[in-house]
Amino acid sequence: TFNIAIELGNAYLSGLRYQKAKEIYESTHKKSIETLGKNHPFSIRATQELATFYYKNDEVTQGIKLLEDLLQEQRGRLGVGHQILIEIMNALTILYVYQGKEVKFLLELEKHL
Repeated sequence: TFNIAIELGNAYLSGLRYQKAKEIYESTHKKSIETLGKNHPFSIRATQELATFYYKNDEVTQGIKLLEDLLQEQRGRLGVGHQILIEIMNALTILYVYQGKEVKFLLELEKHL
């Protein structure tokens, strides 16, 4: 299942096998969207996991792009204050702050208030 794939990616990441972990995260992300659709909770999780992997491996710009796209897609579908949107915003906050883009975060947050 997809959960096992994510855990396998986490295991490779913990073992410092970054390339193998990246392959698993990217493959899981792609397959979950193809199989379940981009709005399925697991596809959303797979997107967040891949974005986190990018962040942890100095590919922050890719992680931000994934999460910004995900936020945009889910915003209209779920509505303000939905738990999934809060989780996406939380993940984006970490990446924005890491890149010194706190102002961008605050502007994005304002859209949801």
